[in-house]
Amino acid sequence: MILAIDTCGALGGVALGGDAMESAAYFRPLAGKTFSERLIGTMAELLAEADSALSRLAAVVVVHGPGSFTGIRIGVGAAKGLAEGLGIPPIAVSRLELLARKSKSPAAIAMLDAGRGEFFAGAYRRVDGAPCVRQMEGLLSREQAVGLAADLGLPIFACQERVAADLQLPSSRLLDAPTAVDAWIAGAERWRRGAFDDVATLDANYLRRSETEMLARIAQHAASRALDAEGRD
Repeated sequence: MILAIDTCGALGGVALGGDAMESAAYFRPLAGKTFSERLIGTMAELLAEADSALSRLAAVVVVHGPGSFTGIRIGVGAAKGLAEGLGIPPIAVSRLELLARKSKSPAAIAMLDAGRGEFFAGAYRRVDGAPCVRQMEGLLSREQAVGLAADLGLPIFACQERVAADLQLPSSRLLDAPTAVDAWIAGAERWRRGAFDDVATLDANYLRRSETEMLARIAQHAASRALDAEGRD
């Protein structure tokens, strides 16, 4: 069995299913601001509903950000505790990647509201049906977000109306927010590929500390696109 935990957003959840399944068989939502009180109990309820036990878990998936600082810490802490205590591998997935995956687009920019007029942004591509490959993730101002979309020429996907409203770009589209079930699906794919994380180095994906690196990568991609354009002229 694989367990997935999502405590990043206003609404969280826990999902559970067999590692050979295509989607989680069991899901319980978690209301915001109840994660610390309800997470462990909800996991126990889900295992009981599935007539399973912690000892049957093969891996634990956690959405490690970006999102609520407190929520991320709770989810990552629980996942690391389970991984260490049970001797099972953890699998960390980005909330931005989950949003990009929901778009079904072969290449996409996912954006989440970061507050203070800023956005969490991630650019992803799929090649020949392969899993989502991250090109970049980081924290952007509105001007930088618009510039990223222009530089990469990719559609933007959001799950919050205020993000689409703030960007006011014709390429932006609104999707349902990713859930623990989406995390389970991505984690199960990683499980089948044997792509696990190290419990000792697994950390929160806050993104706020990655702004400098992100800007450097944006400049790099812009320069690459300019060179490509020159080569076509």
